[in-house]
Amino acid sequence: MNFFQPSKKDTGSIRVLITEKLSASKSLLPSLDMTPASYTIKGSGPAGASFTQKVTGTSATISNLVAGAWSIIVEAYNGDASPTLIGSGTGTVAVTAGKTESLGITVIPLSGNGSLSLTVSWPSGVLSSPTVEASLTPTTGGSAQSLSFTIIADNSASYSSDFIAGYYTLSLCLKDGGVVVGGKTDTVRIIKGELTTGSYTFSSVNNPGTISGVSLTITPSLADPYLVSITGGESTIITGTTLNLTATVSNADASEEIEYAWYVNGVDQGVSSSSWSCGSSWAIGYYQIDVVAISEDGTRAGSEGIGVNVYGLLGGAIQGKALSLTGEVTTLAGSGWQGYTNGIGTLAAFSYPYGITTDGKNLYVADKQNNIIRKIIIDTSEVITIAGNTNIGCGAYYDGVGTNACFYYPGAITTDGTNLYVADTDNNRIRKIVIATGEVTTLAGSTKGYSDGTGSAAQFDCPTGITTDGTNLYVADYYNHRIRKIVISTGEVTTLAGSSYGYADGTGTAAQFDYPSDITTDGTNLYVADSMNNRIRKIVISTGEVTTLAGSSFGYADGTGTAAQFYCPCGLTTDGTNLYVADTDNNRIRKIVIATSEVTTLAGSSEGYTDGTGSAAQFDCPTGITTDGTNLYVADSYNHRIRCIK
Repeated sequence: MNFFQPSKKDTGSIRVLITEKLSASKSLLPSLDMTPASYTIKGSGPAGASFTQKVTGTSATISNLVAGAWSIIVEAYNGDASPTLIGSGTGTVAVTAGKTESLGITVIPLSGNGSLSLTVSWPSGVLSSPTVEASLTPTTGGSAQSLSFTIIADNSASYSSDFIAGYYTLSLCLKDGGVVVGGKTDTVRIIKGELTTGSYTFSSVNNPGTISGVSLTITPSLADPYLVSITGGESTIITGTTLNLTATVSNADASEEIEYAWYVNGVDQGVSSSSWSCGSSWAIGYYQIDVVAISEDGTRAGSEGIGVNVYGLLGGAIQGKALSLTGEVTTLAGSGWQGYTNGIGTLAAFSYPYGITTDGKNLYVADKQNNIIRKIIIDTSEVITIAGNTNIGCGAYYDGVGTNACFYYPGAITTDGTNLYVADTDNNRIRKIVIATGEVTTLAGSTKGYSDGTGSAAQFDCPTGITTDGTNLYVADYYNHRIRKIVISTGEVTTLAGSSYGYADGTGTAAQFDYPSDITTDGTNLYVADSMNNRIRKIVISTGEVTTLAGSSFGYADGTGTAAQFYCPCGLTTDGTNLYVADTDNNRIRKIVIATSEVTTLAGSSEGYTDGTGSAAQFDCPTGITTDGTNLYVADSYNHRIRCIK
């Protein structure tokens, strides 16, 4: 030993306790014997004081040290003929005169330099201004290092550089014009003298500017990684949903303390606990959630990820993903006999079901001639009644709870996920149903007529279509040939577009409709089934401008824009990319690509009832239509059934 010699009355001692994490399975230097045979303890203290002491055990007491702050380094050597330095650890301690202080130091593997090479790819032609932002952060602590990627063509990027060998958290974020469209976070191991490679593949496009799905392959894999799992996740949620996530490590030692970090699309969320609540503020799109678990000393790590698709409940349908349909038609519920029976699937009976909506898990049906509102659990096909009473007969109007309420030929229905809104057609009113309680109240309307106003001061004439953007309702006021707007919070009714019956594009009251039957929205525009004009119309919500999207004279023809023909279309819905039209008197379900106005036939042929695919299927006056983000559901009115199109 080589000591600075102070007066003994001013000295103290330290007891160094060595813990090593140098097992070969975790080695960043795999060609070396990682079994420690000896340790060298070095210290530097006040006024240039220092010492060096070699030991073979995992503890040592160093005495006669000047009081004050000391920095300690422990170096580990293997038992080779010429011992090789294989690891080190550091610590600090305040030496007190006349006392012995304990200091625990963990020795971790030493490293040299290794190489990291990363590639990122995404579908060609979908990103207009792609950039990749990434960072590498040592799990043992320290600052994140930014990685500068080179964009190759329009669908890939690459990066390579040398780094000090060690364990790192690698976060990568793909952007388009500065907007995050995808990302992934994982833990990587860089080994001295070796190449670590990572390949990110973003597989598909969910919506314009939103990447869906990412796979990541990293070689070599971690040594003895933590096995991390995530509970509380769902692959699909609706906007506003909260996920309560918990990360668990199944193979940690009882003595290990674990730190966590949560990432979304490669962006650190600043959450260090094992549990995290998220999702309620996310917009429509795809989200890659990753959690990284790191041991307190940074020598062990692991990660897990889940993908979450967020869809929007808008316009009484689930939007955010263009449907992929084969045109296969099946029967979800209804026996085909006109009547009233609750039950499972074909054991249930309807009487001219007309309007339909969904919250993603359930369907809600305006069962018109039964004067009731039905609920169908999609997973089980169970049909129940949530409001209305078939025993009171036609012409009744009562607010109340459940079967104490009365409707008169309710023709349309929509939902915001909490409430249902019903166009109570022959009562000329707009009704509200609280889904949780079945309580029915009247939001607007009174006697038949036409008048803007608030609540009962407003008048409608056979409202047959209704949709919502979450703040307002929009109503197809059939015999008034107008599109009305209702502020949900106040019940205030105004006219957005339309005047006398006829056909004219224009803004506000300069436009004309001829018995508009149904309406839907994507949040920016309204789309109207202008039934007697045999056209699908578009209304810009912010301006009231009305244009014709597709259709011309009555008939049946696929085509683009006015080259297409419909025959009294009475229902429509949207997935945000396409419109789906219940072409009622053609007994077909039609698809319109919103961006191009291209009209095709998805299913149906002549009047009748047959399950089947495409034109092999038959409907009889389909009216209402909605989507849960996967399938279409049709109120097949004269067949008294609810049909599913996959």
